[in-house]
Amino acid sequence: SIHIIDTGIDTGPIIFQEKIVFDKNDTLGTSYEKLQNKISDLFIQKWIKIKSSDFLIKEQRHNGSYHKLSDKNKITHLIKYGWDTMIQDLK
Repeated sequence: SIHIIDTGIDTGPIIFQEKIVFDKNDTLGTSYEKLQNKISDLFIQKWIKIKSSDFLIKEQRHNGSYHKLSDKNKITHLIKYGWDTMIQDLK
């Protein structure tokens, strides 16, 4: 998602959004790479519209999200192989 920055954390209205599908063989590393590539591609594709404010605003249906470093303690036991941990193993 690309959204307007407001005073909250990840709470601004969305201006562009695209769904990403991961396959059963994706790892934390490959999923991160896909996410980085997709957001870069989306920004490049939509830059002219962003620059000229040619977009519709979609309010978010949630209050945004953020994670503290201490939150990782709840899932550390699931990440057995670092970046090579399969996403399907986290469910």
